[in-house]
Amino acid sequence: MEAIESVDKVKTMFYKALEGSKNHFEHELIQDRINQAAKRFDEYEVPNKKQEDWKYSTIRQWLKKEYKTERSNNDFDIGMYEIPGFETNTLVFVNGFFRNDLSNIQFSQKGVIIQNLTESHDLFEKDIESHFDQHVEHNYFNDLNTLYHGNGLFIKVEDNTIAEYQVHIIHIQTGNGVISQPRNLIIIGKNSKLDIIESQVEVNAENCLTNQVSEFVIGENSQLNYVLSQKGENNGLIHTNRFVQKDDSRLISNVFTLKKEFVRNNHKVSIVGNATETHLNGTFMPDSGEQVDNHTLLDHQNTNGYSDEMYKGILFKNSNAVFNGKIYVARKAQKTNAFLNNANILLDDTAVMESKPELEIYADDVKCSHGSATGDLDTEALFYLQSRGIGIDAARGLLVHAFLGEVLSRVPNEIIRKAMSEQIEDRLIEMDL
Repeated sequence: MEAIESVDKVKTMFYKALEGSKNHFEHELIQDRINQAAKRFDEYEVPNKKQEDWKYSTIRQWLKKEYKTERSNNDFDIGMYEIPGFETNTLVFVNGFFRNDLSNIQFSQKGVIIQNLTESHDLFEKDIESHFDQHVEHNYFNDLNTLYHGNGLFIKVEDNTIAEYQVHIIHIQTGNGVISQPRNLIIIGKNSKLDIIESQVEVNAENCLTNQVSEFVIGENSQLNYVLSQKGENNGLIHTNRFVQKDDSRLISNVFTLKKEFVRNNHKVSIVGNATETHLNGTFMPDSGEQVDNHTLLDHQNTNGYSDEMYKGILFKNSNAVFNGKIYVARKAQKTNAFLNNANILLDDTAVMESKPELEIYADDVKCSHGSATGDLDTEALFYLQSRGIGIDAARGLLVHAFLGEVLSRVPNEIIRKAMSEQIEDRLIEMDL
């Protein structure tokens, strides 16, 4: 298979693979956004290690593969991915395309609209015009998604509406050499609330790449609770979330990257409103040959914002992880309180961690801090536990559980917190901890 090295070859490969997936391009407004993305895409250089954002990434190897788009009509046991005892509206996407036959929208509520994105183009044209492709950065992978996304997900919670039921979005990757491009647009009106859990899983998938883009708009005095679980192997994932917060809004985001050959998370928050509250939390646990690359941005653009970010990593043998978290405080964003912390445990000398927390502050009345710590398990704590009759392996397991417990405690919903705890436990058992 020929290596894809030049931008022209990459674009030719993607165009050829995706030219048949244009079922959603008929709407004039969407077509205009697609045309704009196509013009920008022609100018992009393929992401590579010479670019600061991709300096430590292994993305290049994923651009040396040939991909195809592929709809799958296979049946899947969705019960494997559902959360026991949890009342949710479940939306299932396979290779980036909505599967109505696998989904279960069992709870309807006035003021909560759940549709596939294609259907919403005409019914919610003003929302599409204001928000679709208006919040994410225009770059190589985001514009690629705009060009060729599947029939993604549209959710709108109207003003003064508390969504009574969780939304569970399940993305299934399947096949060999398949590229999937899920797209979400989620809008929460004023004085409203929504809880979302998103699961990314694989079934009989190999040499696949998922390039997902989601835009979230959180209205005035509204709240979004968001949980993301990422699992799989032998495949790559680029996951972009762009959150926009308006006045007095609140966001709690928790990301659990438990298993994947390559993951690049681009999770950024545009804090355009006054008196906002933002929590970004994450856990990542790469093993041999795996890389998890987290890039986050807390972009404070207005006054009286509060943000707290915590990412913790456990790195096993021959694994690699990157954390690049940035707090940006604009000149206007006085009285901002912003805190960022990245902590990592290397369980083997062959694990590699690149941590780069950043502060860029232009306001003078702020309280901001950032910190990073990477090392092995606390030897004094290990000695203490062993002195109490606990074996070395059990002691290591206890310390790892305690280390990750702080992130788990930040998941507000008890049922989801328990489910994520069980997924982490499964990962640790797999790694003999």
